Amino acid sequence: MRRTALVLLAALAAAIGLVACGGGDSAPTKAEYQEAFQPVNEEIKTLGQEVGDAIVNAKGKSDADLAAQFKDLATRTTTAATSVGELEPPDDEAIQKDQDALEAALNQGARDLNSIASAAEAGNAKTAAAAVAKLAADSDDIRKPRERIEQALASEGGESEQT
Repeated sequence: MRRTALVLLAALAAAIGLVACGGGDSAPTKAEYQEAFQPVNEEIKTLGQEVGDAIVNAKGKSDADLAAQFKDLATRTTTAATSVGELEPPDDEAIQKDQDALEAALNQGARDLNSIASAAEAGNAKTAAAAVAKLAADSDDIRKPRERIEQALASEGGESEQT
């Protein structure tokens, strides 16, 4: 009986040790990461195109329509930022850094889009124009880390489209 208790205690200690150090899981390979990153990356590129289209085609739309459109884009951008943050990066410091930068930049882009929506709701064209200018200035902070991740994954022999 005593020996059984010792075996159980040893097994419990080993299990606690595995949980404490992450269960022995390793980071995904770059190929695995690329597979997970690709649909998120496509959504980010689609959002970028839709934001550009929304800005170019804003003239002639009602303030209420613009507010609804930009709120939707902000929500989708926040969702994309969350998706980026939930990705488990490979054991590559540059990709990890770019993933963090991309998540932060998407969250900033969502705030910019919400500012545009709020300005549209208020019917304040001057504030909306300033928010659009801020979004344009912040857009490189989204594009650059996204492209660096694409390049890092492509350099590993994977296929990646540059945009």
